[in-house]
Amino acid sequence: MSTREGREPIDAVVTSEQIARLEQAVFSLKDSSTMPPDVAEAMARTQYNYIQELRAELDAALGFGQPAPDLIVSLGGPQVHLGSVTARSVTKVLDELQTAVRNVFTWLADGVSRPQSRPRETVSRATGLKLVGVGTGSIRLFLNLPGPDESASGGSRETMENAVRSLLDVAEWASTEQDASALMQAKPDVNLARVLLENAQRIIPGQGSEFDYMILSGNLVDARDGLFLTPAAHSRLNDARLKLQNREPAGVTVTGTLRAIDKDKQTVKLRASGNKSGTLWKIPAHMMEQVFQYLASDTLVTLEGVQEYGDNDKPRPLKIRDIHPATNR
Repeated sequence: MSTREGREPIDAVVTSEQIARLEQAVFSLKDSSTMPPDVAEAMARTQYNYIQELRAELDAALGFGQPAPDLIVSLGGPQVHLGSVTARSVTKVLDELQTAVRNVFTWLADGVSRPQSRPRETVSRATGLKLVGVGTGSIRLFLNLPGPDESASGGSRETMENAVRSLLDVAEWASTEQDASALMQAKPDVNLARVLLENAQRIIPGQGSEFDYMILSGNLVDARDGLFLTPAAHSRLNDARLKLQNREPAGVTVTGTLRAIDKDKQTVKLRASGNKSGTLWKIPAHMMEQVFQYLASDTLVTLEGVQEYGDNDKPRPLKIRDIHPATNR
């Protein structure tokens, strides 16, 4: 156990209960209508600083003081502390975080918006965030990225870090009052922005969640005091996604051979090198005959088009805007 200067070694149970009481006091001060707001804020800040001190001592006592984990996910609310929420609630948060990181990792590794080429088990090994501890007070989860050996089969640790930091960038924007245009300027690739918004929203508690807030901190978080995220941030991400639907998606250009045409649905699959499943494209009526000719001659072609999205951000087949032999142009 750790020892505070001039004090006895801490009792983990007593300290965690003390943290829980202090957290409730902070929320009461924040909601207080009986004292001036500046006084309530100052008192809440004092209590919060003491909570941080107790947490640091408790982390050290439990063996989590050093080294700092890559990511700490703190989940809180007036009635939230260890033992007051179900394991299922915490597992759901971990699963959503894992899925979000996996989706962004795969996008960055493959360079397409909705890749299908990597085996799921390979990606899972490369992006398996490891739970290395659970803190007391509010629920806190200590997570590390896979080591170099663990991530080698599915991609580099650098790509994994890039995926997590990209999600954190979007979460940080959601925690501020910046206009959506600032996010679009920072993430000009519309398809990447769409993936990041969708998956950042997975992580943050929304209205009706068991948790009132989430704080993200750790080695991968640049913000000194961590990122404080509430259902309001979740709503901002949803608003940004809706605005993004009204923007023209970035163009898509793929070279390959045409396969499996469906005249009724007016679609055709384009099989590019290294992609066994192929990508599905919508054929405009005036291009149908041209597509048939290229399919019959087994010509290597280049398709240019855009990705469109339907209800619930579900991707539609890529829409062809131009088709020509790959040797031309």
